Amino acid sequence: AVAGGGSATRPVLLGHMERFMKEILCANNLGTLAFAQALLKDTDIPHEVFDQHTSMLEGSIMAIQRRLLVLDDGVEQALTILNEADIGGHEV
Repeated sequence: AVAGGGSATRPVLLGHMERFMKEILCANNLGTLAFAQALLKDTDIPHEVFDQHTSMLEGSIMAIQRRLLVLDDGVEQALTILNEADIGGHEV
């Protein structure tokens, strides 16, 4: 699993305030992505998967990777967790 390109920060509206999310992992491997999500969920780190619907539309050629994003204040902790699990997330 390797971090991909693209914009590093995405604005997200949470409640009444705008927060920013950063991409920490890009993957085509659904097992890797599910494992990363489970690790983040277990440590209460808010996260979202982007491009999962686009990835499904392109079929099985694996051209579009799914991206895992976390809130900007949880990036360091999330990267530590993923790296300790040998998933190798990267801040983009």
